Amino acid sequence: MRSIARRPARAGTTERRQAFIRAYISNGHNATQAAISAGYSAKTARSQGQRLLTNVDIRGQLAGVAQDTATRADLKIEEALYQVRCALNADPRKLVRANGSMIPLQELDAETAAALDVEFDDEGKVKRRFWSKATAAQMAMKHLGLYEKDIGQKPGANLALQVVLTRP
Repeated sequence: MRSIARRPARAGTTERRQAFIRAYISNGHNATQAAISAGYSAKTARSQGQRLLTNVDIRGQLAGVAQDTATRADLKIEEALYQVRCALNADPRKLVRANGSMIPLQELDAETAAALDVEFDDEGKVKRRFWSKATAAQMAMKHLGLYEKDIGQKPGANLALQVVLTRP
């Protein structure tokens, strides 16, 4: 019986992997385009990109870069989850007074203000809309581990989504 030894990486493999990582991070996490940018064939870029993302070393480096970026940007999980919670619990009744007039932004409570996507039109008028509750629910479910992957759900995830979306 022959023993199977790991082959040493080819000379250009390390450079291509590093190029893949840089491209993957800079292009918004598109593995196919990152593989093409790293020099892989356009015909096989999709499978190469997915294969590279399963590599333990590459996954570790990507996680490290993500952590470093979050640290430099002073992002905290608790703050992100707070924003998601605000979007999930957004109540449009908190935007208007009993007489139907809009409440000025500076008078809104912190959670309602955090749930708003505010824009100003050409005349300087404030345009308000809530962040998507569906997107916030998906983000919360992913954080809670109710999705195995973006394309697959764990059993019972649909029930959990219904519960989240039908809360008063």
